[in-house]
Amino acid sequence: MRLRNKKWVKQYLQDNENFMINPEEELNAYKVFDSNRDIFLEIGAGKSKFCTELAQQNPDVNIIAMEKEPTVVAVGLRQCLKKQNITVDSLRNLKYVITYLEKYEKNIASDSIARIYLNFSDPWPKARHAKYRLTGRKYLKIYNRILADGGEIHIKTDNDGLYKFTLDEVIFSNFKIIANESDLYNNAEMMKNNIQTSYETKFVDMGIKIKKIVLRKKDGQPKRDNEKQGS
Repeated sequence: MRLRNKKWVKQYLQDNENFMINPEEELNAYKVFDSNRDIFLEIGAGKSKFCTELAQQNPDVNIIAMEKEPTVVAVGLRQCLKKQNITVDSLRNLKYVITYLEKYEKNIASDSIARIYLNFSDPWPKARHAKYRLTGRKYLKIYNRILADGGEIHIKTDNDGLYKFTLDEVIFSNFKIIANESDLYNNAEMMKNNIQTSYETKFVDMGIKIKKIVLRKKDGQPKRDNEKQGS
């Protein structure tokens, strides 16, 4: 997502630095969150609708929202904090890191993330751009390293091409498919605790089918089977 640069963004992010993680520093849960609870990572936070609701639904989990555009983070956070049911105190378990995965992953320790969310990632439809798709085998190797044993990746997309591509790429990874639905809104079980992103709301209103895939790292067993799915 791209927005025009806004003059107020830099100051707004400084004023809300309690929400921010330094992208140049190693991720340390105790330092960042004052606790060593499970960490969920959303890659591509966009307008923050998903990550803020996820943080509220799971107060016992630490949430990191990754977004490369400072303006997107500032606009999204400001909009969310204006909502009546969202307060700074209710988001104490949410932090943003303004960067992109290829740069930041070196600061994430192996086996340190419990879950990754990929919500409506750029499908990069042209074949020559396939290497940029966040569900490609190059990225799946990164996720495999940073996810704890039994860690999961929750993927939602409106794009048929990215959906098929993802299913094909999983074959070459250390992940197994534990849930797969090409029409999410007709699957009551998978819709439990579903959080709509801004894009998702628009796509649903347009009658576009939402696809969802859940992957689990093959080593070990999931740590939090009974906590809210939030996806």
